[in-house]
Amino acid sequence: MVKNTLIIPAYNEEKRILGTLDKYVGLKEIDEIIVICDGTDSTAKIIHKKYKKKVTVFEYNHRLGKGGAVTEGLKKATGEIVGFIDSDGSLAVSQYLKLLAVLKSSEKNFAVIGSRYGGGLDARMPLLRRIPSRIFNFYVNLLFGLGINDTQCGAKIFRREAIQRVLPKLGLTGWAFDIDLIYRLENTGYKVLEVPIIWKHEEGSKIDDTWIKIIMTSIRMFLSTTRLYLIEKTPLKEYQIPRALMSLIYNALNGHFEKRGKTILFLNFKDIYHPQAGGSEEYVFQIGKRLVKSGYRVMVYCPRYEGAKRSENYDGIEIYRVGTQMLTYPFFPFWYYFVLKQKCDVIIDVENGIPFFSRLFVFNRKIILLVHHYHGEVLLSELKFPLNWLTYYFERYIMPIVYGNYQTIAVSPSTKKELVSIGFTPDKIEIIYNGVEQHPEIKYKKHSAPTVCYVGRLKAYKGIDKLIGIFAKIRKKIPNARLIIAGRGETTEYEKQIRRLGIETAVSIIQNPSEEKKWEIFGRSRVFATCSRKEGWGITVIEANSVGTPAIGYNVSGLKDSVVPKLNGELADTEKEFENLLVKYLLEPNKNKAITKYSKKFTWDKTTEGVGNFLGVFYGQ
Repeated sequence: MVKNTLIIPAYNEEKRILGTLDKYVGLKEIDEIIVICDGTDSTAKIIHKKYKKKVTVFEYNHRLGKGGAVTEGLKKATGEIVGFIDSDGSLAVSQYLKLLAVLKSSEKNFAVIGSRYGGGLDARMPLLRRIPSRIFNFYVNLLFGLGINDTQCGAKIFRREAIQRVLPKLGLTGWAFDIDLIYRLENTGYKVLEVPIIWKHEEGSKIDDTWIKIIMTSIRMFLSTTRLYLIEKTPLKEYQIPRALMSLIYNALNGHFEKRGKTILFLNFKDIYHPQAGGSEEYVFQIGKRLVKSGYRVMVYCPRYEGAKRSENYDGIEIYRVGTQMLTYPFFPFWYYFVLKQKCDVIIDVENGIPFFSRLFVFNRKIILLVHHYHGEVLLSELKFPLNWLTYYFERYIMPIVYGNYQTIAVSPSTKKELVSIGFTPDKIEIIYNGVEQHPEIKYKKHSAPTVCYVGRLKAYKGIDKLIGIFAKIRKKIPNARLIIAGRGETTEYEKQIRRLGIETAVSIIQNPSEEKKWEIFGRSRVFATCSRKEGWGITVIEANSVGTPAIGYNVSGLKDSVVPKLNGELADTEKEFENLLVKYLLEPNKNKAITKYSKKFTWDKTTEGVGNFLGVFYGQ
């Protein structure tokens, strides 16, 4: 473990970061320097070029904010003493070393922060910045009674012991981060010492020096501080619903001061972390993270599930979880107008049985409908009465009325054809194929026993019971054949069926396989088989192809687009034909190298390019 770590948060600081690092790199008092980069410019590259071995850089492709960047730095720091400063060079090295000396002067000192106003020292800050700063500090002390003259000074140093105790409790990474940090240190029993320092104001601050922008920033700081106070210092702390309401009000007000930019809001029935996430979630999040890298801000609105956080970040995608799977739909209009309206300019409404019908209450925003497949009668068997008939009616009759003449993305020709059949305008539908995560070229050794696999969600419409029944017949022709079923979902009924057919020793069920295990199953099997009644496209078909494994399925929507007979697999019209094809592929292992080449036509980069071109129409690109 090193002795002293210095953290520098750097958001788009390519013009100033080297000037700051030049002062600190090489100092004997500092053993480790960590820079957290969460911007879109060349800050990280500039640091790597000059200080590759002397400065540790962590890059994030989504905006963390200063508090979030410092928090990440605190998590990664290895020093016994950890401090952070602003990246603009406002703090002289001598002043940072002064704080460090105070901390080291006594083992009882655990937290030392700089003050730009103490001891009669000249803070050299313009009056335009000084007045709201003093008013804000008065307000903070009124609420929290911290007795601190300058909570926002960007120079703070702590002992590792203190930081490790409060870090898990830090909840606010926005404007109230410094207050949250100081409050929790004091509340945990660590006295925070304030030391006067000389601070040179630097131009180019992220808080622009104009009255309008400073006032807007001040309002956001007051909102954030008030929210922290209400949640931590009042009875609201004990009640989840008022806390959620407070967060809703805060986000609503705060949203009016956010710069919107190119912001996409996906409305989806699940998120990528959901235990039953499937192809729809894969599509949204694979596209979303690539759009983030292209300069878009991407948000996802979806229901919350047991154990899930209300909000989370996945590769730069902001996830907002609201309500249960049933309530998330009626909650959306309220959440949109209170929280999301000021943040987004394009909405992609993902149809999962039914869309969110955002067109009915969202105005002055571009709306795109994304459809993987028209569910139709599948809903009647998948859902319970009366929800099944209600959902069927809304998808079949209401959805075409609301969205039929609106811009729509379909993931396959089959999906487009079905949408047109229920009343959608053909010219408004754009086909953008699914992609697959291209697997590294690893040559898997096939199982010695003829093996067929199914990998995917374990849902009734996927026809897994039919596949088990067909496999039982195949076992009579190929006694050493094996079946592997892998995916997410309930397996009790399938296990009963397997025991009833007496094929327990020949069938393996693997729940929630890891990515590594999934690819191994695909790669070591002789054939991938699916008895699904309907697909939007068939991502798992192409995934199996990418490791050289052919696919067999029924000649149904989606699969007839992803499976090309004689090239990457076969399609069957009857159960007997399906059985015969499986026997053929199990006895005659595939040696067609064109399968892997075919799969490379479908990548998430190409899919994102298609979606990006589609979005470009709205942004005038």
